[in-house]
Amino acid sequence: MLLAAAGISLAVGTFWWTTTIRNETARPASLRDHDREWVIGSETPQAFSAELPEELCATIRNTLRTGRLTIAPEIAALLENDETFARRRSARPNTFRLRSATTTALPAGRPQFRWTPVEGATAYRIEISNVAQRPSVAKVEVPASALEWSPAQALEAGVLYEWRVAALRGEAVVAKAPNTSEAKARFRILNESERQEWDRARAAVGESNLLRGIVAARAGLLDEAAEEFRALGRQNPRAERARLFLEQVETAGAR
Repeated sequence: MLLAAAGISLAVGTFWWTTTIRNETARPASLRDHDREWVIGSETPQAFSAELPEELCATIRNTLRTGRLTIAPEIAALLENDETFARRRSARPNTFRLRSATTTALPAGRPQFRWTPVEGATAYRIEISNVAQRPSVAKVEVPASALEWSPAQALEAGVLYEWRVAALRGEAVVAKAPNTSEAKARFRILNESERQEWDRARAAVGESNLLRGIVAARAGLLDEAAEEFRALGRQNPRAERARLFLEQVETAGAR
């Protein structure tokens, strides 16, 4: 069972629940997915790989039937609290923002951290800290031409992290992401057993962008799920169902 029993202990307690994001579209709709077609919202069973744990199969069947994604329980723990998350959702959009690793689990210890450019910046300072212990585990500066960065050494699995970027002009900080009106960007790295389960599930569902997106969302890999649903959307440019799957993931992580 992919991450179903995972929990992250924070000062406010341990989070064990699953967040289910709902959409209201009730009519069945077809989606092209490479060489097959799925019908979302139909009560008719649809075949897919049986090489998956039964609980994950049940999650897939439920999503195909209802159009609703089930998001992994630890994603709730990545949000500081409802008030902070609501503030981020309602705040004026920041033109300088992070483009990855915000409210998600990550499959590898050396992820790509990405952000948007700031006009006139001469460098960017990236900092990653351990939420429980607060010290910086990485702090580097990169030139203004770089809009992504990956740590030289793998981050420890199972640890809850925060990351931030400051745009510099000379020695002065001209912008920060996240800014003070936004919640902190938090993520965790899958541990070895979780990563192996994710690899097996991804292999079992094959090239299906829909099933990969469902499995990734259930595992808490929201960056991965978003990429799969964007690929599904490119195959179905006029399909509202494809857009709604991506919207559910983006809403969960406030991307």
